[in-house]
Amino acid sequence: MAENKQKTVPTIKVSRQRRRLYEPLPEADENTTDGPAIATLTPEILPKESKEKSANKITMDFVKWSAGSALLPIPVLDMTAVVTLQLMMIKKLCELYEMEYAKQRVAAIVVSFTGGIHVGLIAGSLFKAVPWIGPTLAAASAVTISGAITYAVGKVFIKHFEAGGTLLDFDSTRMKGYFKKQFEKGRELTE
Repeated sequence: MAENKQKTVPTIKVSRQRRRLYEPLPEADENTTDGPAIATLTPEILPKESKEKSANKITMDFVKWSAGSALLPIPVLDMTAVVTLQLMMIKKLCELYEMEYAKQRVAAIVVSFTGGIHVGLIAGSLFKAVPWIGPTLAAASAVTISGAITYAVGKVFIKHFEAGGTLLDFDSTRMKGYFKKQFEKGRELTE
């Protein structure tokens, strides 16, 4: 007697690990009274274009704050405020790109390619101590330079993070040319 044997084909079960952005959100647990679950756009589910757009918005917000802080009438306080704002901006960018933030490392990176310009800002800041004309002349140039430096620093870090870089593999010598281009662009924006 011939037996009918059916061939069994092994089945492979595939499960997706990521949720597509257009899929509906899962409903909330029945025991909660919050209603349907609400998704927040955390950095890990933001599309790349949206991350870059968010990073540019962060940079422009800090450019405005930096330009405004240059108007502080107390010498050296304005310069300190600009540097502090730049460090805060980079911290926000690190959070957006899910990078670990190390203040000393970031400060060393920023100084490595902005050192000469910051020295000019310090000189301009000290010029505010000259009675009558000092504050007026110093403020006019400090607003533009402060905003331009912050713009360039933000753009350099965005470019580096978009390329998949981290704070540990940041090469400031390779970024100096890009920083100079972005600094000039920043000057045009803040004039």
